[in-house]
Amino acid sequence: MIRDLFNDEVIQIRANAYKAMIAVAEYTYGIDQIIHLGILPILIDKLVEEKIEVIMILILSLLKVLMEGEMAPMVI
Repeated sequence: MIRDLFNDEVIQIRANAYKAMIAVAEYTYGIDQIIHLGILPILIDKLVEEKIEVIMILILSLLKVLMEGEMAPMVI
């Protein structure tokens, strides 16, 4: 699962995992699935643990997209 890549040692792999989640969260169905899979608590934990600023920005961007979910289109 993509969320498993949040723990990868390679920074670019972690960054790509968050970018993939951001892409999924562009649509209402994707947001619903991310929330349903329980990824929000993982994102908060990773935000606290993460030391790399670029990754922290990606986490915050993903959280922002998830919180503004009502603006996402319904269709894929």
